[in-house]
Amino acid sequence: MNRTFKYAFRLVHIDNVPHILTHGIVHSCSGLADPAYIPVGDRSLIGVRSIKNIPGTDKHIGDMIPFYFGSRPPMLYNIQHGYNVKRYPAEDIVYCVILLADIVTGQYCGYFTDGNARSGNTVFYPVSRLSEINELLCYEDVFRRDWGTNVDNTGELRRLKQAELLLENDLAYELVSGFIVYNDKAQDKMMSLGLPENKVIVRPDYYY
Repeated sequence: MNRTFKYAFRLVHIDNVPHILTHGIVHSCSGLADPAYIPVGDRSLIGVRSIKNIPGTDKHIGDMIPFYFGSRPPMLYNIQHGYNVKRYPAEDIVYCVILLADIVTGQYCGYFTDGNARSGNTVFYPVSRLSEINELLCYEDVFRRDWGTNVDNTGELRRLKQAELLLENDLAYELVSGFIVYNDKAQDKMMSLGLPENKVIVRPDYYY
């Protein structure tokens, strides 16, 4: 079966969701930014991305809001296991899901990549070419479940799995099509915020 890219995923701490429901997914420097935002991931990498240029531009990766195209990114593995980052249990991490079709038809600026944006081997494409994603990226690489050194000691599979969508714009909450959570406990917490059950999907297979 020919599988195609339809979604992008933003990983956030579950306690950031109330702000997202009101203000959407916003930049840390936005006037709508959450002063109580709980970051997840490697803060040292966030610092590196803030100074790494997007090739051919004067913009930095850190200027963008990053999304993944696939589930179970390596960073999530690090978060769940506390490797070089603060450890959080799976039920504390939520996938915010957006439709690529909405980005294609909307007036959005940014880029997408064929791998981890920090890598020197990664190719950047303008969002104006997002409709071509299924020709430019390999679905099997992005959704690969085995990407570690046990199957590839070059790091290339890890790089490809981390293909990213990088958006310059704040995104209104209306563009969030749904959320993915680890278990029923997380779903109950999300529903307590007023979200309907059909907008919060339990997918433990999206976690480690």
